Order: sequence, then structure tokens, then C-alpha cells
Amino acid sequence: MKNIFAILIALTGLMTTAFSFAGSGGGKITRVYSHAGDVAIYRTQHYVSPPSCNPYGEFAISLKTYSGRAIHAQVLTAVQEDKTVAIAGTGTCTYLSRENVRYIYFNN
Repeated sequence: MKNIFAILIALTGLMTTAFSFAGSGGGKITRVYSHAGDVAIYRTQHYVSPPSCNPYGEFAISLKTYSGRAIHAQVLTAVQEDKTVAIAGTGTCTYLSRENVRYIYFNN
């Protein structure tokens, strides 16, 4: 039982560490483009703590998923309405060495 408890504590520490290396962006979205039609890439005015897998300082999402398309619609709305956004990354880079988006929001 002690071993299982120790393993759970170690895993919790690893998960916390992984999230602490995630980047975040904010301000206006300064660049939106797609690559091969199924990945959208975004750049914000400010980007803090990018993970080492992201040398470009940009975020990316897959347009093949419903959640990716929903985020993309939110980004396009923010650009059209000239809103400032906050984007949180996952700390991982699945698409073209850009950080995956965990969530995005903008205020009215």
C-alpha cells in the first residue's frame, strides 16, 4: 500500500511539472495561418514560457476535430472584432513544432 501511495504522489508531481512548462499568450492575435489545410497556427503579441519544443513562439491546433474548429472560430471572431485574447498552451507540440492550445478566451 505504501508503494502505491508513493507512486501516486510521484505521478502527481510529474503532472504538475508538465503543466508548469506550458506557455501562455495574450494580447491581440498578430498572425493566423493554416498549413496543409488541417492545422491552424496563431501568434499573439505576448508569449510567456514557451516549451522547448516550440522555437517559433506560436500556437497550433488541428482543424480535424470539433474542438479545434471551435477554437479556430473563436480566434477568427477575436481577430474580426479586434479583441485581446488569452491563450493557454498544453506544454506539448504535436503540430509543426508549435505548442498545442489548451484553451482560449477573450473578454467583451
